[in-house]
Amino acid sequence: MGSRIRLHRVLFIALATVFVALLIELSGEFHLLWPFYCVPIFVAALTFHAPGAILMTATVGAIVGFNVLDANVSVTDAGVAEAAVGVGAFFISAMIVGVLTQRQELRSMELERISVFDPLTGLYSSTYFTTRLEEEIRRRSRYGGEITLLLIELEDFKEFKETFGTRRGDLLLEHMAEVMKIAVRNTDVLAYRHEGTFGLICPHCPQSDAATVARRLSELVEKTEFEGDELEPVTMHTVRIGASTCPDSALDAEELLALAESGLRASESGHATPASPAEGSQAGEA
Repeated sequence: MGSRIRLHRVLFIALATVFVALLIELSGEFHLLWPFYCVPIFVAALTFHAPGAILMTATVGAIVGFNVLDANVSVTDAGVAEAAVGVGAFFISAMIVGVLTQRQELRSMELERISVFDPLTGLYSSTYFTTRLEEEIRRRSRYGGEITLLLIELEDFKEFKETFGTRRGDLLLEHMAEVMKIAVRNTDVLAYRHEGTFGLICPHCPQSDAATVARRLSELVEKTEFEGDELEPVTMHTVRIGASTCPDSALDAEELLALAESGLRASESGHATPASPAEGSQAGEA
């Protein structure tokens, strides 16, 4: 969409430049019509920022110079001096507009990136995770298939932070995110939700495969050595996993999340038992 808009603006810039040049050529009113060149200059600045302002101003300057030479007007003519000053003023203004527009776009892109990705782990954010889950459920209702939702909780994460400090806790989460990326498919959606809890959406993953996915994740984490501190350089960790599947467990995102959360709590208390599809829920333990 963005590239298409830019193409339209490029065409508009070219057409506007040609239109003003032809209008001046046919009417012979150079001194009256040259200010209309400000239109392509500012559109170029808005679209391509400072480089666009520089390129378009250079183009307009060349066209204006050609018009002056073609009309055999003296460079000391007041109208020529006015045009030169005017083009210079357009250039300075367009540069300011281009720089400000670029800063605004970069700020918007950063805000969008933050809303999509978690700044600590680099995984998808919790908000984006919920949005994608709703999108996947709508896609499943249209095209069929099954979706498995896993909530993966790092055991004793709060105690780890209290023992090793917040900085080590953050490093653990970063390392955990890298480890989990290895175990998921390209089509899966892996996100960091909160306080040592990750979320995983597995499209086209039936209920029968949920236990396999959970086991693969938990075994990978258990075999991985994580950084501790000077007194305990290496730490080992385990995870609890709660699972739910659409449509076997539920048909909407809120209920799927609630069922997976119930699976985590049941796993924490040590008596998780998967419910049958007929009962409309599944609670997994890893």
